Amino acid sequence: HYELFSLIKKMLEYEPSSRITLGEALHHPFFDRLPPHHRVGEVSNKQPLSSGSSSRERSHSLSR
Repeated sequence: HYELFSLIKKMLEYEPSSRITLGEALHHPFFDRLPPHHRVGEVSNKQPLSSGSSSRERSHSLSR
């Protein structure tokens, strides 16, 4: 859990110039345990997002 708390601490740094950047966060040791296919930017054959409707889509209409 040490790596998780280390990452969170760096993300919550009050001073913006001292805060961890997105790029630094993505390369933080906390993520070293992830398999390569779960890491951002390291997937060799990404599947395109579906433009059709899916079961996860939700209507934003208030009238039902």
